Amino acid sequence: MAKERILIVDDDPNIVGMLRQFLAKQGYEPLVAQSGKEAISAVRRERPALVLLDVRLPDVNGLELLTQQIHPELGDHRVIVMSGYGTREDAEKAVLEGAHDFLMKPISLSRLGVTIRNCLLLNQLTQEVTELSKGTGRPAPLRELVGMSPKMLALIERVKQVAPFDVPVLILGENG
Repeated sequence: MAKERILIVDDDPNIVGMLRQFLAKQGYEPLVAQSGKEAISAVRRERPALVLLDVRLPDVNGLELLTQQIHPELGDHRVIVMSGYGTREDAEKAVLEGAHDFLMKPISLSRLGVTIRNCLLLNQLTQEVTELSKGTGRPAPLRELVGMSPKMLALIERVKQVAPFDVPVLILGENG
């Protein structure tokens, strides 16, 4: 199974080094971008499972990057925003704009680990629900009906007669 790629977007080499080492130990593949421009390029090229995004970047505000670029590219709950200077308003804005969470620096690695696992699990479950919901409401092909008895063949003929119409049909009978 491929490692989940996590993009670290931060210009502080100490934070990047610490996060890179932590993610690698947790079994993830860390990617790094040190500016907003690098982050957008990495998001488009690598399609990371998750982005760890600092608010203060050298070329752009991380919250603006989240709302204008990253969220439209990746969708909801794919970003964890980090800041040493964040306010409650920043945290609320980040989450309202689609971030999974907002963590204050210095970051607790144990909390970060739990947040990452929860975020990735939420994304996995969301994807599964989407895939499963695509399958509901679809009629089963007639070839999936099993049986060659005269009654079963008659039932298949009746199903073919009502198939063009968008109406519910109830079929009653014994099992087997």
